[in-house]
Amino acid sequence: MEHENPILSKTFEVAGRTHHLTSFAPPPLRSVKPNVPPAIKRLVGELGLRYRPAAQADLEAHAASLALLASDLHDVPPHLLEKAIAQHVLSSPYLPKASDLITIARSFVNREAGAHGPVNETMAQRGNRLMPDEIAKRGLRWFDDDSGGAFLGHAA
Repeated sequence: MEHENPILSKTFEVAGRTHHLTSFAPPPLRSVKPNVPPAIKRLVGELGLRYRPAAQADLEAHAASLALLASDLHDVPPHLLEKAIAQHVLSSPYLPKASDLITIARSFVNREAGAHGPVNETMAQRGNRLMPDEIAKRGLRWFDDDSGGAFLGHAA
């Protein structure tokens, strides 16, 4: 006499429907496409015109790769992406990957931040850098506390 496996013979309910464990398949994964801003679409479209495919038959694949590139770059600020594209176009004969353009865009962010102080500057370092001389002459300095904040005190 054949015995049923008690684990596999279990039934359960999901979203109001009864399923047998052996017949249950998880719902298919839905691809979540990001909302690509029009400015990013325009920039990536212009980039695609600079790097056209060699053969007419490749136009469909080229369009698909540009759509994926725009999707991957959807959250890069357009002004930084425009700068990154301009720099890439001057240095490479090949269509860039999203990671290439993101790396270049980040370098612009770091340069912009460098004008205002280091990116990893603590609150106390920033406070001391921006402190007026007349206050610094009194021996006051900013110090980091354990919670990531800063407090003003006398230098020892």
